[in-house]
This record gives sequence, structure tokens and C-alpha cells, in this order.
Amino acid sequence: MIFSETETIEYLATTSQMEIMNFDEFWDILSEYLRQPKEFKTLDMGKPFKAIMIDSQTVIATPESSGKPRPVNKDHFRRMWNLMKDDARSERYVSKDGRYAWCYNPVYICALIDYKVGDQKMQ
Repeated sequence: MIFSETETIEYLATTSQMEIMNFDEFWDILSEYLRQPKEFKTLDMGKPFKAIMIDSQTVIATPESSGKPRPVNKDHFRRMWNLMKDDARSERYVSKDGRYAWCYNPVYICALIDYKVGDQKMQ
């Protein structure tokens, strides 16, 4: 099947829109997904942890190694999102010049964002 130039442009516009996720979409998806505890691994060292959403503003990440629950609030997710949204996936989770130093639990935020966003562009 051959498409006209207009149909091709419309298709590409629709396709590229599907590949972009904004923070609110991410948070809604994550909130639904983490109603029950799920297992993940950190991106840098592959260390296992569990995560669950305990309310509309907080994820609890519990590393297998310590068993100590670590609360991470939505504002930290949003701030990390804004720092990495313009980077390619391979660069998003690299703490350049200590840009994530302000955050207490960046490895869990990075793993959860990567799990749900993957190769999509972030907006």
C-alpha cells in the first residue's frame, strides 16, 4: 500500500506522539502498577529492591540487602524527571557532575523511571 505525503506525515506525527511520555502520564502509570509490591533491580549494580505506592505522593523502595524501607516522594521523582528528560536513555541515569547529589534515593527513582519509560522520549 502506498501512502500520500499527507498520510505519511500524519502517521509519523501520531507515532512520534505515542513515543513521548510526560511526567503526569508516568506517575499515573506507576501509581497503578505499584498498587501491589513489585520487584526491580537498580540500574547501576543490579541490586534487587521492592517498590510499592503507599499513597498518591509516595513510593516505598525496600532494598533486599538492608530490608529498610526508603520513602521517595513524588516531588523527588518530578525533579529527577526534569533533570533527565532531555537526555538520551543511555545518559539519563548517569549522575553528571553530581546532579543527583541532592536526592537521597536516586538509584530507585532511576530504576522505576527506566522501567516504565524505557526508550520513550520524556517531556
